[in-house]
Amino acid sequence: MEQSTIYMAVENAGFTVCEFTDNPSSFGSWLVVATRGECQLRVTFDGRDSCLSIAAATLRDGWKELKYEIMANRPSNKELSGITTKWLIDAAT
Repeated sequence: MEQSTIYMAVENAGFTVCEFTDNPSSFGSWLVVATRGECQLRVTFDGRDSCLSIAAATLRDGWKELKYEIMANRPSNKELSGITTKWLIDAAT
């Protein structure tokens, strides 16, 4: 995913990007870690399996997966950014 697209999705959800890793040579996989106040969330797209997941960090347990979805078809960047924005907003509430 283009860096500007994922940054915009994260900012639209009211978060700040702490880390972004893009691996286009690995089927377009990427990872973004975002924060808003004390809330830290990680959204990952595994391009090989077309899986999108979101996890939350806790001091005691580390990362805990909140949601995982296998996409039926290869999603576009627009679709992925829309889902990412929604998931971040939902997870923060």
